[in-house]
Amino acid sequence: MKTLLLTGSSAEMYSVLSASMPSKVAYCKYHGYELKSIPLGYDHQLFGRRLGFERAIAAFDHVGDYDAVMWIDADAFITNFNYEIDDFRDSDKPFSASLDWIDCTTISAGNFVLYNTSKLKDLYEEFVQFGSKMFLDHPEQEQRTLNFILDSNPELIHVLPRNYLNSVPEIAKKYRVNEEREIAVPWNENCFLAHLTTIPNEYRIKIMKENLLNVKNNVDHQLGNC
Repeated sequence: MKTLLLTGSSAEMYSVLSASMPSKVAYCKYHGYELKSIPLGYDHQLFGRRLGFERAIAAFDHVGDYDAVMWIDADAFITNFNYEIDDFRDSDKPFSASLDWIDCTTISAGNFVLYNTSKLKDLYEEFVQFGSKMFLDHPEQEQRTLNFILDSNPELIHVLPRNYLNSVPEIAKKYRVNEEREIAVPWNENCFLAHLTTIPNEYRIKIMKENLLNVKNNVDHQLGNC
């Protein structure tokens, strides 16, 4: 299965991306996946310069050359190499994503997998239609679009538990600014990745650089098993 792990960042997130890249490089080396990092913040014919749509657009642009394209945000790093990207698939559904970190009704678009299935064209057409006409200026642009598709056509989107693509560490609450919401299911060492959402960049970098999560399946250990 030809697979690409895609990531990237805008200029203000580049230092965070640099901190998370070692885990992504090692994971791809471990499983034999391709890896590509792209800049975010460009003009798109339909969506203009709207950062909230660029992750999905980039995945759609690349998936024609692959069986699967996984997008992982700059502020997420892989903590358990035992998972393969095909583990997140469900039959012919072209899109897989985890539940959001605070509720059980919506998915997060920060980390996802796009599969090159027979239903991929349907998903792309709905994403373009609803995104460009209904959610162009919504605060959660692509995420709201994808959740709308999930409600209207659930055969296109596979909903995963948080431990796959959206587990948020408990330590994130310590660094969160003006945030009182609880984390529904915190990260643990069996989760695929840790998503350092809604905290300042300096603390995202600190958590990754200093291994404040005490990740046992760390990069050096995993590379030693290659």
